[in-house]
Amino acid sequence: MDLQAFYQGTSFDAHGMLGAHLLPGGGVAFRVFAPGAHGVEILLSHEGDPAGQAAAIPCARAYDGNFFEAAVAEARAGDRYELRIHHSPDASGATFTDHCDPFGFAMELRPAHRSIVCDL
Repeated sequence: MDLQAFYQGTSFDAHGMLGAHLLPGGGVAFRVFAPGAHGVEILLSHEGDPAGQAAAIPCARAYDGNFFEAAVAEARAGDRYELRIHHSPDASGATFTDHCDPFGFAMELRPAHRSIVCDL
């Protein structure tokens, strides 16, 4: 993806880089655009895990610093995940919000809200 075209709004292939993508050797690469985030974590639940059980995997800043990414070797198709976006700490301490992946290729049905890793 051409970053300049992405920022200009003329890139139409962001889905090829952002979201959850299976890696050829196994595992999944997660990437998200979060320019105002203090940090990002992937909350990953494997298929069949009890509800509410999720591993928090920290993401590293990538590219120009507005993107975050993590490669997770144990992730696979069918796993559920959401993004924990950490906002800049304020006087009361660090704050965060949990979101589905805006570039996710599959989602749980309401009232659930997590994204699902899928094999396209």
